Amino acid sequence: MKLWLYLIILIGTSRTACSGQHIFLVPTARKQAIDSLHQKISELSREGANFHRDTSLFFSLDRYYYHLSQLNSRFSPTVDLQKFYADSMFSVARRSAWPQGLAIATVRQGRAAFNRRQDSTAFQLLQRGENVCIQQKLPHELGLVLINLATCLVYRPTNTPGEWERAMAYMQRALKVGQQIHDPEVIYLYYDFMGDFHILRGQYEQALRFFNAASPLLSQYPSMSGNRTNLGYLAICHLHLGHQQLAQQLLTRFFAQSNPDEGTYAAYLHHIVLYEISQYYLKERAYSSALHYLHQYARILHQRPPIDQFNYHRSLAEIYEKTGNYQLALHHQRRYQAAKDTIRSEEFSQQFAVMENRYQLTRKESQIQALKNQTLKHQNDVQQTRLWLLGVVLVCILGIAGLLLYTDRLRRRKVESELQIITIRNEVNARILRAQEDERKRLAADLHDDLGGVIATIRHQLDQGLALSSLPALRPLLASIIATTTQAGDKIRSIAHNLMPPDFERLGLIESLQELVDSLNDDRFQFAVFGQPRRLLPEVELTAYRIVSELVHNVQKHAQAKQVTIQLLFHADNLSLVVDDDGIGHSAATSGNPSTGIGLKNLSSRVNYLNARWHTDTSAQGTVTLIEIPYAFSPEQHSDRR
Repeated sequence: MKLWLYLIILIGTSRTACSGQHIFLVPTARKQAIDSLHQKISELSREGANFHRDTSLFFSLDRYYYHLSQLNSRFSPTVDLQKFYADSMFSVARRSAWPQGLAIATVRQGRAAFNRRQDSTAFQLLQRGENVCIQQKLPHELGLVLINLATCLVYRPTNTPGEWERAMAYMQRALKVGQQIHDPEVIYLYYDFMGDFHILRGQYEQALRFFNAASPLLSQYPSMSGNRTNLGYLAICHLHLGHQQLAQQLLTRFFAQSNPDEGTYAAYLHHIVLYEISQYYLKERAYSSALHYLHQYARILHQRPPIDQFNYHRSLAEIYEKTGNYQLALHHQRRYQAAKDTIRSEEFSQQFAVMENRYQLTRKESQIQALKNQTLKHQNDVQQTRLWLLGVVLVCILGIAGLLLYTDRLRRRKVESELQIITIRNEVNARILRAQEDERKRLAADLHDDLGGVIATIRHQLDQGLALSSLPALRPLLASIIATTTQAGDKIRSIAHNLMPPDFERLGLIESLQELVDSLNDDRFQFAVFGQPRRLLPEVELTAYRIVSELVHNVQKHAQAKQVTIQLLFHADNLSLVVDDDGIGHSAATSGNPSTGIGLKNLSSRVNYLNARWHTDTSAQGTVTLIEIPYAFSPEQHSDRR
């Protein structure tokens, strides 16, 4: 059953490798070949890049990977090596814009993806290689790509009838290509893999026809060195078909030639024949012989992927069950189930990886399209440059006049810009002065209305005290004066707090508003914050604080409310200030005319400064004021109140 490693070695190598060159070598000779190739790759890497150097480097990388994989007998490291060298080969071919190299490297990448169980990615890469071969008229490479596409559909744990039919169609196309160009390698691979496909399905008679058809081709072209492989599989077919004498003769010839020390594939071929013999004896219920050959096959089991371990333990479980050794049967049944679960887990992992692979391929295609667009843009730029050179004389004649006009225009724009800057500065200064004047007027009104009345009361109480002649009568009046004085202090603190709360920049808007509400000493006022709090620019937070302070002041002065709620709502793109009371409202605020009071003037100015929205809704249940302040604040931008 040539499922995994044979694909990497036979299909995953260059044309010379597929033709059989150096497939079977003893370790010392193979290490010498690896050292020689390593030295050659190092020398080529130091040379300047050109087509001859890149093609030599391409095939040297291919041969180096092939020999290295023959020394590395474990499956996973071999697959990782294949991906690394396939990507390196693709980079070399792409740099040289070499169609044949791109086709070969794409096939290598596809095989690497398939051996990593990335079926979808492998199929897309191989189809891309097929398109390159068709466009560039590369029939030999096209034949190999078509065979690879067929193997991707057949060499899976399970495949559907539709996938089998598609695989057969690819193989027929490959045979047709090989016959048209008289390519013995493609024709041989067609017979070889078609025979193996039928062995996988247990169709030994059909498989035998293909292996027999390959025999004269191998005799005519001995350089392909497929005789040992073909001999082993002819023996397997005859054995399963009951041709005992002929099968024994072929097996004797095969084991006389077979040497597991001649590389990873040689070891695999030797043991897979042993495995197939065990399967024959298992089918014939000769359990002792089947067990003997399975134990020999187990020598390389640690090198194999989970699917081979799956088949091995399944066979042993059946043997021990049939021979009554239920303890060992249960042990291997569990190992078989574990291997089965591993395969299923790989299939699930592959499904999850499909979307990622599709995304990566789409991204690469987008990058390729971007490069094409860049190339087209470059071509357009070159054409435009030529047109520019044709008109350069005319440009030189008109250049002086244009330069003078442009200089004059720049001078006028500079003067206009300076005038605009002066105008903007004057407007800003005027706004600042108006805001300061409005603030002074509001402060004067607060001092007059609140603090002035309290001081007049204190003076009146002092006059009363002077008229009293006895100390006992004076004591209650002094207590009243102290209370009034405390009230005056509270008024002063409130006015100062409204102007600039202490440590405002450190505390921020939320804590400063909480202190403002606490300083009122009034149970009617409640403060709440919703959403994810965030810090704003200092001027934004201070202006927002003064807006709330002004609204609170208006409620205290005019609303006659029993319940007042102050809310901060942090939205995704703006901050909402909400002051909700159940009072009687204020006629100026609800009439839409903010010019009838210092406080409302200041409120309107601050809202405009923040480029905010101001909405007031008054009904029989009270008044709700909403200020929406955008986070994207720029002091240079102002908007009218809406």
